Amino acid sequence: MPAIPLVVTSGPHTYSIDLALLTQTNHRTGKVRTLRMSNVQIPRQLLDQAAPSPPVSKVGLFGPSGGSRNAPAGLFGLTPIGGFASNEASSHSDSMFEEAEQVPVTEEMDFTEVKHCGHPITQYWDDRLKPTKSSITGFHYAAVVVHPGSPEWAAIRAPMGDGPQLVAAFRVQNARLLKKWDSYMHQLKEDLTLDSHNSEAKPHLVTVYHGCSSPENLNWIAHKGFDVIYSASSRSINAYGHGVYFGTRPEISSRYCCKAPKELRSAGAPEGSKVAFLSLMIVGSATVGEKKMLKPPLVPGTKFGRHYDTMLNNYTEPTIMVATDNAQVYPAYIVCFQ
Repeated sequence: MPAIPLVVTSGPHTYSIDLALLTQTNHRTGKVRTLRMSNVQIPRQLLDQAAPSPPVSKVGLFGPSGGSRNAPAGLFGLTPIGGFASNEASSHSDSMFEEAEQVPVTEEMDFTEVKHCGHPITQYWDDRLKPTKSSITGFHYAAVVVHPGSPEWAAIRAPMGDGPQLVAAFRVQNARLLKKWDSYMHQLKEDLTLDSHNSEAKPHLVTVYHGCSSPENLNWIAHKGFDVIYSASSRSINAYGHGVYFGTRPEISSRYCCKAPKELRSAGAPEGSKVAFLSLMIVGSATVGEKKMLKPPLVPGTKFGRHYDTMLNNYTEPTIMVATDNAQVYPAYIVCFQ
């Protein structure tokens, strides 16, 4: 009698496990993986790791332009050229796209309506780019390589100072997130003006860094932005209150960084380099946070019930900044450093 497959669930995924053939089949994607035996105490512990599959030549992340002269290829160019072609086997721990595979696209995203001269985020943006897409999901962003030696590269490198060496950078263009960021900026400026009776009052912009422990998070943040809801997790320490944590220097965030996944390596990121988001944070009023603080206190003297929007680890030289609103920080670049 054939063995009855074992059905297990891990996060959003459901699998059928065949212990006779030692295979794992994903119910949603149909993908079959070979299982390995483990030395841990649980019998036949199933490891979420694919056996190497035959190399398949395909364009990697941030590939070169396809047929459109005006629309550089975003994440997935249509024509493999040189080092931009990824021949690495799929691996859950080494890919930005979880159980899915990257796929080429022909459609284009138009950024001309949100791109403005002098805007702190869009000043280097392309007018049109091909969006990011996997075999399962389409995403709301496009991304392109920033070339060393360009003015944009210099602008990315400048806030890193004498810190780690910048070895690769990829611009993230997401019109949806940009509109939310712009709206937050506009509303905060109005609030500051009302509170101070000074029409020149405006928020500060701060360059910050956020490390991701897994490659999949790089993709989801570029797609949906940062989310303060995760600070409610039982694993979150929240040393300075609930929110999204950022370092003011890349080395502060490096302990939380994953290594460059295969998509970034295929686009030029060195193997073993660490990956973080270089982001632009809007700060109106900041205060030193306290452990497990759910909401920042009111700003002293506020006439309209305005709360502090940012929490710090200290006033004099803050190295940790905590955003309390999802729209407060835009993930402008994926940067790789050593």
